[in-house]
This record gives sequence, structure tokens and C-alpha cells, in this order.
Amino acid sequence: KYRAKLEKLPTSCIRYKGEVVAHEWLDHHGEIRNQFTHPDHRQKGLGTIVELDLMQKAIKYLKTIILVQFDLQSWSVAFQSCRAGAWCYLYAN
Repeated sequence: KYRAKLEKLPTSCIRYKGEVVAHEWLDHHGEIRNQFTHPDHRQKGLGTIVELDLMQKAIKYLKTIILVQFDLQSWSVAFQSCRAGAWCYLYAN
């Protein structure tokens, strides 16, 4: 199931010494899925790099924008994404 998605949908990853240290991919709705940065490589901007790369691929190849949703437990990730200047956001109170 995941193999088919990874083969057909845009993905982005960063490798260090042959190991994937940051990755994410888009689902068929244009929503980011499985954003992950290995704990040893966090706070280095790698998540921002894969997000920006994925956003460029979505615009170029899919002619679409990316939908990003964060749960309330991930406020620090949302803050970092917004601070990078790549996203605008809407929220409900």
C-alpha cells in the first residue's frame, strides 16, 4: 500500500551517511503525510527543507497547493513551519 503511494506521489527526503534522516510525502488530496525528522537531526532545519522541496514539487508537477494540518500537540512544528515563511494558516477557536 505505502510502496504504491511512494512511487506515484511526490516525496522528499534527506539522507545522511546513507540513512534517511528526514522525510515526508503528499497524499492524493495534496496533504502532507508522515513528516519525520530523526531525533538526532532535529532543530537543524531539515523539516523545513523537505517541506519546501515538497511544496515546489506539488506546484510544479501537480499544479496544486499543499494542505497542512497540525494537531494541538504539534504546536511547535506548526510554529516552525509558519516561521519559515512558506505557509499561511487558518485556525478555528
